[in-house]
Amino acid sequence: LGANMQLLKITAALGTVTVLLSGCGGGTTTTTTMPKACKPMTDTDECFKAKGPGTKPDAQSCKALGPIGCGGANCTLMGDAGSKTAHCMSCAECKSMTETDPCFNAKGPGSKPTAQMCKDLGAIGCWGANCTLMGDAGSKSAHCMSPMAPPTTTTTTTTSTKSRRRRSLPVSTECKPMTETDPCFKAKGPGMKPNAHICTDLGAIGCGGVNCMLMGDAGSDEALCMSPLPMSAMVYM
Repeated sequence: LGANMQLLKITAALGTVTVLLSGCGGGTTTTTTMPKACKPMTDTDECFKAKGPGTKPDAQSCKALGPIGCGGANCTLMGDAGSKTAHCMSCAECKSMTETDPCFNAKGPGSKPTAQMCKDLGAIGCWGANCTLMGDAGSKSAHCMSPMAPPTTTTTTTTSTKSRRRRSLPVSTECKPMTETDPCFKAKGPGMKPNAHICTDLGAIGCGGVNCMLMGDAGSDEALCMSPLPMSAMVYM
């Protein structure tokens, strides 16, 4: 076939979407991979790997492992302390804006945090993520939170000339605008009568870390804040 013919190959595997274009010249390979699901008491659970059956841990030795468990959770003891069957395992799954969320625990409603205060907490959130602000900075309802979904991991490599060019784009269906997974919508939903400025002041808390936007007539009962609707995920060259 001719050298100018393009071959489009879309492969969905392990949460990765790859677009393959062949042709002349050098190329860049970018791969985005969703994190492998972590399940307590399996080889994906760092707590279980660190102190499994036969290591005879107690509650203190599990706690001392720190937040290495699934979703950044602390480790807890399973079984009789010091016994052959005793082992450490991840605590309950870390979920944003619950008692399992370290960001939410550190600066919950009533603590009146700002975006900077949440950021200063560091990467203590679920999946080792940084904390973000939910709500109006300094208000009673303002609080810090972990992202609603685990972040993707992107790696980029450069291939030699006359090679194939690959581009991969993140695939995430976790956060959807105008649903309970949308932090903008949860912060200022219907009935809260926001305007465009109020939505903007929420900061970059929307799906994918974007700024919130106004939907509806400002100040009306139907007005709400939301994450922008996503554009096409594929880019063709």
